[in-house]
Amino acid sequence: LFLKLFFIKNFKDIIILGLIGLGLQQFFYFLALNYAPVAQVNVLNYMWPIFIFALSIPILKQKFSWKNFLSLLLGFIGVVIVVTEGKFFTLNSTYLYGYILALGAAFAWALFSVLNKLKNIEPLKGIFLFNSVGFIFMFFVMLISKSSFLIPLKEAIGTLYIGLFPTAIAFLTWLKSLKIGNPVIIANLAHLTPFISLLFIYIILKEEILISEIFGLIIIVSAIFLQWINLKN
Repeated sequence: LFLKLFFIKNFKDIIILGLIGLGLQQFFYFLALNYAPVAQVNVLNYMWPIFIFALSIPILKQKFSWKNFLSLLLGFIGVVIVVTEGKFFTLNSTYLYGYILALGAAFAWALFSVLNKLKNIEPLKGIFLFNSVGFIFMFFVMLISKSSFLIPLKEAIGTLYIGLFPTAIAFLTWLKSLKIGNPVIIANLAHLTPFISLLFIYIILKEEILISEIFGLIIIVSAIFLQWINLKN
């Protein structure tokens, strides 16, 4: 009953945020994995904190400073290094579609985060309803694309794992850690995520990790860290 009243009260916001954050973001991200190397998608997707800072200026009326500009510039340089594999004026068009989708996923998540901050939706109720909207969105995407709803057992287990651990449990533990832990320490630990992801990609998928990917990621994380220091001050 409380969930129903919550949904009715925030109907418009939940639909919009669910479509952006759990619909388009997931759609762009998983589609990007089909069109570009996983390691590069992982690095580009980590542009979402930079996009959050950029969107916070017009939407949340955050002040713009030279540190903001420097952070955005560093983030852009990091992206260029990754997509050009260190060859600044040479773009591999083979993966261009995947790069655009990965950045689209990062932008969608950033927009979702900023709008959610603006609307101040209660997290636990919100994540259930956001996922419900995202599920309905993907259901219609599958209908329109005439995709089969019958998937092999191996893929079904993988889908269950992704839905349970990286989405539901990860989100709940993230909220719990922010509640009982030191946000400063937690924020710093969060910067390890993309590097650990690269390690898993190398070990599990046997995908080559390029020096340009590591260097580009370091620059992007540096840009995020610069913004974090700016906000802290």
